Amino acid sequence: MNLYQRILADHTLLKGVAYYYCKEIGVHYQSLSAPSPETVKTLKNLRILSSDMIVLYRELGYACYEHYRQCYEENVFDQLLMKEGIGRQRILDLCCGAGATINNLTSLGPETIYAIDKNQDYIDFVNTAYPHVITYCMDAHVLPLHDHAVDYVICRVALQYLYIKQVLKEIYRTLDKDGKFFGVVHGSGYILDYLFNRKMLFHSQTWYTLLPGKKQSIQQGSFLMKNNVVKIMKEIGFSKVSICKDAQHCIVGILPVYFAVIAEK
Repeated sequence: MNLYQRILADHTLLKGVAYYYCKEIGVHYQSLSAPSPETVKTLKNLRILSSDMIVLYRELGYACYEHYRQCYEENVFDQLLMKEGIGRQRILDLCCGAGATINNLTSLGPETIYAIDKNQDYIDFVNTAYPHVITYCMDAHVLPLHDHAVDYVICRVALQYLYIKQVLKEIYRTLDKDGKFFGVVHGSGYILDYLFNRKMLFHSQTWYTLLPGKKQSIQQGSFLMKNNVVKIMKEIGFSKVSICKDAQHCIVGILPVYFAVIAEK
């Protein structure tokens, strides 16, 4: 068992890493409390935490945050993702990160799960924790799968960082007839959440990322508009395109920090 497997298998250590990572990025969960001195000591001995309580390995911090959030703080989008995946046999997790979504998808019993991410560390995490998954470390804009290869594609909180139309065309190509796409993206409320809740107003890179454009660069402040996403998907050929918002993920009740988009081929 390597370090990543040990952390995932130990709820206390996982929560400890997630707590300090969330503290760094300005995310707060009421159920995520400061770890005990014993846990802190263990994390320091494992060289995961620095002496000033900073997560030394950012990819591991993000991995623990995502696994904690999806496995122990399940929200409406997580529930909807799983509901739409029932009965799907060939699944692609595009921009899969460290595999938290894969952890949940495995319980559905699909025949095959593909995972794609350009971060080799995340792919290594997935290979370690979920050896049954077929992984590719590569860019998301040209997929290595043949036409009609999968019947469910998931892309969580990544589309706003990509060339959206190009990626959606590739997703459409790889989907089988009646296949389904499920995505979660940053909405128009994200910028307010990013600037104020996450206290990024004076961060050095913030001012490069305030407005979305046709060329979506990999920047933390990027977001998408619901109508634009629906329009692009329909132009590509997707049908039954729908948007799902959740009041808990909206600013002043109307501006979505996140929203889900679901569509069929």
